[in-house]
Amino acid sequence: MLGQSSKSATVNVVRPYAAAAGRTSSKTYAPAFNSTDTTGAAITAQYAYPTSKRLSTRSSAPQKLHIQAELCPTTLNGRSMLASTPKSAMRGPTYMTKRARSTIAELFRGNEEYMASMSKDNPGLLATLANEGQRPPFMLVDCSDSRVNEQGIFSAQPGTIFTAGNIANRFDEDDLNSNAVLSFAVETLKVKHVVVMGHYGCGGVAAAMVPLTGPPKRPADVAVQGWIEPIRHIYETSTREEIVAHREKHKTLPLAILPRLHDPAFRALVEENVKSNVQKIANSAVVCELFAASVPVPSSPPIDPDTLPEIYIHGWVYDVENGKVSDLNVSVGPPGRDLPFSPFPVIPPAGGAVGECKAHGGGC
Repeated sequence: MLGQSSKSATVNVVRPYAAAAGRTSSKTYAPAFNSTDTTGAAITAQYAYPTSKRLSTRSSAPQKLHIQAELCPTTLNGRSMLASTPKSAMRGPTYMTKRARSTIAELFRGNEEYMASMSKDNPGLLATLANEGQRPPFMLVDCSDSRVNEQGIFSAQPGTIFTAGNIANRFDEDDLNSNAVLSFAVETLKVKHVVVMGHYGCGGVAAAMVPLTGPPKRPADVAVQGWIEPIRHIYETSTREEIVAHREKHKTLPLAILPRLHDPAFRALVEENVKSNVQKIANSAVVCELFAASVPVPSSPPIDPDTLPEIYIHGWVYDVENGKVSDLNVSVGPPGRDLPFSPFPVIPPAGGAVGECKAHGGGC
């Protein structure tokens, strides 16, 4: 249980040209986290510039700081929270590793190449989108996994896909962010297709297959395990053959490591998770309201069907090993309307408690 703490952190900032004289300024900040399980003193961090010998008196450009922790909280949930700065971090501007510098440089070079290619291949597109706004036909609920590159997978230009990535491509109507993104996409941007796209090898799905040894205590574990709990529930209750076989196999010897990429149960759970979230979106209040508005009232004057709201929810899966996208054949659309044709290869339907979606008609 989280509680409030009166402890504070004092930070002494040493000015670059006042270092020799020892002039400092201090500010007091609230702690980064509060917990009734947390004990220990306040945090004092020293922000220091390199020695005066290494500073150029002719340059006013800011130089990187290094941080030396002088005192940290002693414990959090019984675990030591003492943080020490590596010796390499005490070398002033050189504390950043070569890999980190290289990574940022790579992003810079990539941005330069992107601007050049857009200017050459799509002149004016970015300026048009900036001035006229976006009207993407697709919203993609996918995973935050760095191997899932939405625009790259579909060779899509900017302005095509409105993305909503999170761990394991979940939609939770009780989650404010999930609901806000969906609402903005269908109400304001008027997207026509909402796609839930999972991917094989998903770390969030894999973690849901490993049993917990006890209630999570660390803040990071509480957050992640709480988010993937619905996937764990699918694993524990699904009637799909591959998942049932996996549960039975590990009844007496629980899974202790993450499943492998080609584990049939792992791949099946990825698919079932997508199907579950397609239904959650189709059953959400936002989409149900749109589905209801898309049905003409018999007593009303004739209405042009093209003016009625139109939205479809689809379930796809991406293979990180070869880049292939497949359709799970669980699309849902407005009542009485035919689903649009999908050229993506269809994965044969499989049984399962959450594996059935209506071919036509809404999920409400």
